[in-house]
Amino acid sequence: MRLEHVDNLIIGQGLAGSLLAWELIRRKRRVLVVDPPPGPADPGASRVAGGIVSPLTGRRFTKPAELESLIGSAVDLYGEIEEAFRLIVYQECPIWRLLGDDLEWAKLNKRREDPAYEPYIGEVQAAGAMGHGLADPKGSVCLHGARLDLARLLDRLRQFFQDTARLMEEPLDHNALELREGMVHYRHIRARQVTFCEGFRVLGNPWFHWAPVRPSKGEILTIGIRRELPEGIINAGKWLIPLGEGRYRLGATYERDNRDPGPTEAGRRTLLEAFSRLFLDPPEVTVLDHQAGVRPGKTDHYPVLGRHPDHPQLAIFNGLGSRGSLLAPHYARLLADHLEKGTPLPQAADARYWHDKGNAVNS
Repeated sequence: MRLEHVDNLIIGQGLAGSLLAWELIRRKRRVLVVDPPPGPADPGASRVAGGIVSPLTGRRFTKPAELESLIGSAVDLYGEIEEAFRLIVYQECPIWRLLGDDLEWAKLNKRREDPAYEPYIGEVQAAGAMGHGLADPKGSVCLHGARLDLARLLDRLRQFFQDTARLMEEPLDHNALELREGMVHYRHIRARQVTFCEGFRVLGNPWFHWAPVRPSKGEILTIGIRRELPEGIINAGKWLIPLGEGRYRLGATYERDNRDPGPTEAGRRTLLEAFSRLFLDPPEVTVLDHQAGVRPGKTDHYPVLGRHPDHPQLAIFNGLGSRGSLLAPHYARLLADHLEKGTPLPQAADARYWHDKGNAVNS
């Protein structure tokens, strides 16, 4: 087989790997992505995720410190891909939060007094004002968010990688990777840089097993209901995403440290029970599909990225977690700058910082 030289070998074609590959290709780098074909038994966490881009999250309506930069990068990079392929994957939409108790009301009202939060908080409604049979005994608030169609985005980018001979459709064999003379040798490939974007499977990576990635399983249903609901996403612990023609995505469960990617009857039951609690009088539900994936999260809500401390030709991009649709564009560009120009990374996301921290704890 003919020897092939690339600048960047990217392991994994989830959201992290896909956006990093796109960014490096845009910079005229020779890129090859290694990823097995997705299948129904394990479609990958990125394809299963809801793709919700919410500016404020949790019971305290927390706003990331760099939210404006994150949103700017998302709009820019997703818009660039949309223009290149003439498709729509990123759309602004309202996110209706049904408030659960007086604490959420108090936190919301405190945020409304802060000018930094004003652009992201829309209409606030009193208890019972949502209508449509929804249960909102403490009222609701409309957050200015967006949704990313992850499956459509990743499928289109995969087709692009295939069409341009930038995809090797097979699982990576870590044992076949050899580090020699500052390069990485993998079968017939010679790469200047390898970046692992393997999701939770990084825990079995011989070079980055120490990365602070914590897996959490999530299950999602696609359902059909015969009831008109308010425009936008509905969120009350579990979320309901409209797909059109009476179809919705309902999710997601959260099981920390569960690495089994398969859907379960217990997960289905949990989601349907949560759906019922969204309503005063729940409509009849038809389950159209049931999927599961394992999120690669990180406890401080930053991803982990950068070069290996001892092998600079190896790098990582992981730990995007449930905020991946918002985080990925910004950090893909930061990592591309770091790999290309040596620009520093934020300490909370820098792989070398986490390696040194782990060694200090264990010493």
